[in-house]
Order: sequence, then C-alpha cells, then structure tokens
Amino acid sequence: MKEKKQYFKVIMSSAIGGAMEYYDFVIFILFAKIISEVFFSPHDSPFIALLATYAMFAIGYFVRPIGGIILAHFGDKYGRKKIFTLTIFLMAVPTFLIGLLPTYASIGVFAPLLILILRICQGLAVGGEIPGAATFVYEHMPKNKKSTGIATLVSGLVGGILIGSLIGALITHSLSNESLMSWGWRIPFLLGGLLGVIGIYIRSRLSESPAFKEIEKFKKQAKLPFEDILKQYKLPTIAGIFTTMFAASCITTFYMYLPSYLGKVYNYSYFKVLSLNTFGLIIFILSILLFPYFADKKNKCPKKLYRLSAIIVFIISIPFFVVFKYNNLSLIIIMYIILGIGFGPSLGFFVVLMTKSFPARVRFTGVAIAYNVSFAVFAGLTPIINTVIIKKFNTPIAPAYYAMLAALIGFIASFALKFVDEEE
Repeated sequence: MKEKKQYFKVIMSSAIGGAMEYYDFVIFILFAKIISEVFFSPHDSPFIALLATYAMFAIGYFVRPIGGIILAHFGDKYGRKKIFTLTIFLMAVPTFLIGLLPTYASIGVFAPLLILILRICQGLAVGGEIPGAATFVYEHMPKNKKSTGIATLVSGLVGGILIGSLIGALITHSLSNESLMSWGWRIPFLLGGLLGVIGIYIRSRLSESPAFKEIEKFKKQAKLPFEDILKQYKLPTIAGIFTTMFAASCITTFYMYLPSYLGKVYNYSYFKVLSLNTFGLIIFILSILLFPYFADKKNKCPKKLYRLSAIIVFIISIPFFVVFKYNNLSLIIIMYIILGIGFGPSLGFFVVLMTKSFPARVRFTGVAIAYNVSFAVFAGLTPIINTVIIKKFNTPIAPAYYAMLAALIGFIASFALKFVDEEE
C-alpha cells in the first residue's frame, strides 16, 4: 500500500509540472493576438506584431536545450529530485510576473523587452522539466507500469493545454472585449503561478529515484554526461529528436496554434474555438492514457503503436483542416474525435521510446537533449511556419502539410531507436 501511494505521488507531481509547462505556453499562444496588441506599438501592422509575438513564443523554445543540458547535468550527477523540485519553481515565477507586466501604453518599447526576458527564463526552466519528470517517473515505476506512468505524465502536458483552453473559454465568454484587453488577459498568467506553488509542495515530499540511488551507491555517475552522450549515444539522440518532432509539431499545430488560426482565417469566435479545443483535448487525453495502459497489460511494443499513430495523423490531417471551411459542427466534432484517438498514442509513447533508449547514468541528459532540441526547432517554429506557409501557398489547409511531414519523419525515425539492455 505504501509503495502504491508513492507511485501515485510521483505520477501526480510529475503530471502537475507537465501541466504547468504546457499551460504556460498555451495561454501565451492562445492570447497571442491580445498580447500582440497590448505589448507592441499600435503603429506596427497587425501581421508584424502577431509574427513578433510568435517569435517570442519560439524564443522560449529555442533556449530550452541550454536549460535542459545544464539542469540535466546536475540531475545525472547529483540526483533527480533536487532538479525535479527546482524546475517547477523556476517556471512558476516568470509566468506569474508576465501577469503583472506593464503594457506598451505604459512603458513603450520596454514592454516587449520585459516579456521577452521572462519568456527566456521560462524556456530555460522548462528545458529540465519534462526530461527530469520522465526520468524520475520511469525510474520509480515497476516494469509493467512504466508506459502507464509516463503516459500519465504526458497526459498532464495535454491537461495543461486543456486547463488553459478552459480558462481561456471562461474568460473570453465572461468578459467584454474591452475588459479582456485591459486586464482580463492577465488572469491566466497569475493562476499559472499559483499552480506552480502546488507542484513545489508535492515534489518536496518525494524520495529520490531507486535507479539514481543505485548509481550513487556504487559511484557510477558520469563525469560529463553531455560528453558521454555525444561520444556514445549520438544515434539514439538524433533518432529521439526526429521521433519527438512528430509529437512536438503536431500537438502545437492541432491544439495550440489552431485556436488563433481559426479566429484569423475563418473568424471563429474565441469562445467557440476554445470550446472545440477543450472537447478535442478531453478525447486526446483519454487516448494518451488508454493505449499505454493497454501496452503494459498486453506487453505490446510501444514502437508499433507510435507508428500506427503517425500513419493515422498522416491520413487525417488534410480532412481535419478542410472541415473548418464549411463550419459544420457535427463534422468538426467527428474529426476531433478521430484525431484525438489517432494522435494519442504518439504522445503516450514518444517519451517512453526516449527513456528506454538511454542508460540510467546519462538518461536525464539524453532525454533532455533529444526532447528540447526537437521542441525548440520544430514546436517553437510551428506557429511561424504555419503562418508563413498559409501565405506562401495561399491555402488555409497548408498547416496539414506540415503535420503530414512531421508524421512521416517521426515514423521513419522510430526505426532507428534501440532500447538499452538494462534492469527494466
């Protein structure tokens, strides 16, 4: 009973941190249009201001590998728990401060500069969050529950998007446009800071992972984990980057970029967009949890289910974007259901594939590099890429092409991943 309680605390504390990571990022992009108006000069063109806001979103991703490498180094040498607790604190503070920032009308060009600095701080902290949480959960869970444990962590990521969408829908529905522009946009950021306090409390009460205790006991820590990764584990790192690309690009396209896209391209109301997104995310989370649970119970290979997910997303992407043109609610709901069920396994398993591909002594660092480089390059640039290719190809379904490319690359990359022969 005590062991089960510990497993539950590990999973829940990880899920809260994951939720906060994506909550922070999703509210920034969900309110991108408002941020572009209140933090940039009114003399700038709306397109340039929105593109600059998306660039800030991307910068938060670009610095993640730096933060990930630094935090993972200490996590592999001195323990997972310390870093696990530190990262959520370092995420919560910038989020809360964004909610307090003065706007362009108050301090001019210093407004976008301050928000840029806080986005960089967020990105550095987030770099260690999911790799640390994934390592911590993987090393705590028994062999027949590892996929389920990781999936619960990942469902927390999507839960953060869901919470952000719910709060966004509630705020945009309850407040007038004037109130939203004046002060309403601040509420989600302030709430994000409070969510971090809960995560800090729970994590401070956890024990170190068994795998790291074993490494510490026999003094097997890598002197320079980053150097070891570059010398001995280049292939799993590169394969991990491109396996993660599928998940990173598509979750950003379908669940983070889409609300702004629908408002701009089809003039859908904020409330309608966020309500649809919330429904889609609920289906998505259920799918993320269901398939890994099935894989653990039936001892199924996570690679096969990941590949199946890539095939489904490749097929469904164009139809998914086409239905929005006709504004048929029934068809849109059906497409969200198919997407959620089909895309779910990729999110449930891509982190499992990475954690299984590195030995314990450099696992944190290996996962941190693969995960953060992929999210920095692919997820960070997704809103900009999608905005540009819509303009370039002059078709509103252009983001589907990017999702299809990501699915194809992830499918191919998964064949290069080899699981390490360890205690698990």
